[in-house]
Amino acid sequence: MMFFLVLSLSLLLAATAAPPPHWPLYGQGAVDLKLENVPGDLAAFVDINGDKLTDMVFVDRLKIHFWIRKPDASFEIFRTLDLAAESQNITGLSVYTVLPLDWNLDGKMDAYMLMTDGGRAPKFTILALEGDDNFDLHLKWMSSQPIIREPIILDINGDGRFELLGENGDVWFGNGTFAPAYLPGVPSLSKHHSSAWVDINGDCQNDIVFDVVTEDGSRALEVWLWKPEDRWYHKLPRRVPLTQATDYVTFADFTGTGTNDALLVQSDGTIHLYENTQMPLCQSSGEHHCRSNAWLCTPDPHFRLGGYVANMQSGDAYSPVIVGDVDANGLPDLLVGTTTGACLLWNLRPSHEGLPPETILDCSNDGQAGSLALIDIRQTRADDYHSKEDDKTGGGATGLVIMIIDEYGNGHVYTPKAPQSGSSGKSITDEVSHQYYIKALSRNGACDKGCYGVSTPGATFKITVLSISGEESVRTACPNSVGPRRNLGLPYAYIGLGDTNNYIPRLALGYAGEQSSWVSLVPNTFVVANPHPLDDPHQWSVELAMSPSRYLPMIVAMAAGALGVLGFVIMVLDVVERKRETRRDVEQFGADFLGA
Repeated sequence: MMFFLVLSLSLLLAATAAPPPHWPLYGQGAVDLKLENVPGDLAAFVDINGDKLTDMVFVDRLKIHFWIRKPDASFEIFRTLDLAAESQNITGLSVYTVLPLDWNLDGKMDAYMLMTDGGRAPKFTILALEGDDNFDLHLKWMSSQPIIREPIILDINGDGRFELLGENGDVWFGNGTFAPAYLPGVPSLSKHHSSAWVDINGDCQNDIVFDVVTEDGSRALEVWLWKPEDRWYHKLPRRVPLTQATDYVTFADFTGTGTNDALLVQSDGTIHLYENTQMPLCQSSGEHHCRSNAWLCTPDPHFRLGGYVANMQSGDAYSPVIVGDVDANGLPDLLVGTTTGACLLWNLRPSHEGLPPETILDCSNDGQAGSLALIDIRQTRADDYHSKEDDKTGGGATGLVIMIIDEYGNGHVYTPKAPQSGSSGKSITDEVSHQYYIKALSRNGACDKGCYGVSTPGATFKITVLSISGEESVRTACPNSVGPRRNLGLPYAYIGLGDTNNYIPRLALGYAGEQSSWVSLVPNTFVVANPHPLDDPHQWSVELAMSPSRYLPMIVAMAAGALGVLGFVIMVLDVVERKRETRRDVEQFGADFLGA
């Protein structure tokens, strides 16, 4: 009996053991996403139908195509919106980008849209579409005058509703109200600015980072911090200068220290990193000038952003650099689209000494080094806004490389099809999630239950990670924090934990001027936070949707089989034992009878 028990436990442990690592990511085959006949360009990610799976939004001039993700990881068309049928006032315009979100706080997916005339000095028109119970969108209002700079999506007053902030502090509210110079003192933005709404000082509340043109014509970052006591933004006196070759800026926790650093993608194919230095996490009680793990959202008034840290060669990185953690080891990875392919730079560990050579993949050699796939994607420079119909020189707004982390924590790369090339979108994937991770999605607090079908910018997550050696560190993530032109961020946070213990000590969420935290969460978990009601963070809650392994059905089947075998053995032994006892009783009775 003990033998069968040991055998069943051995089978169970063998089934639950981590699969052998497959590295590198590239060259491991492809997954058919069934996106071959998708018209237009990928514009945004969103959960359209409320099933907590990431869906896609494609645009084709005046048509918006919504594709939903199915449980088998493929996509299918959900519905198409024709803007020409919604309004006659958009003749000559085409969709520049889509911002799906719930701007009226009713729990249904709405959208802001930017329309462009397609010129080399484009002008933008804002459209606001309102969603209904049937997932249909209807035009609510459109801006009366075109603008020359892309607006920034943000919550201007911390009420949970989202507005658009333009140059000179102009604000468009979701109800159609236009307030000129609502935020006074906003500087002139650069032509293709990389302004963002992201937490800079560590208080888990998103701040505004403007990409501005200074008085001498150079570019710089100007930070406006959110002050919860005033429920308003205040400008910092000092600016962070940018290099002359800066193409655009993106923000993420590149150093793995719980702060949002700035990554500068240069027009010469290099990447610079500006580190955000803040007070560290306290490692013992009684320490000063550090953050306690119980108060992760303590602001640091003396944070420092800037100072050249590292230089990475990326080749002709005309497409956005996508930030993620493909192997879930806690170190940032970059996906870079070059003129001939997609290149993966992994396990970046920035330091003031520079980057170790073994952690850098030089993508400048025609995308060969570390290439995910040598595929036909043609890049475009940031100032090329020609539509595909008017494009005679081979530009076109495409060539993006997007990192998707699926429901099992695996890394996927989707490369949209190139115009006029005949190549279709594809996914290159492999099971690289051998380490722990956490996915975190924030609802917008519009209702107590449900309301998954919205994409919520403005949420800031912080977690503490306890290494196997007992050292505690902190990580942060801000989903959908970039501007409209770089809107292809995932609607949730994905944080790799690396080699850690089997629980997450603390998770903190900051949203709409408030914050809350939870303790002892399970890794490899999809965490859905609900900040409802918005003004009472003590009632905020989280839901856990565990997905420990894709082998769970096999584990259950083997465990059930082992238990079945064990039960059968016990039953047989019980029958044999009963027969033996019966025979013994009969023999004893016969002996007693003969003795009498």
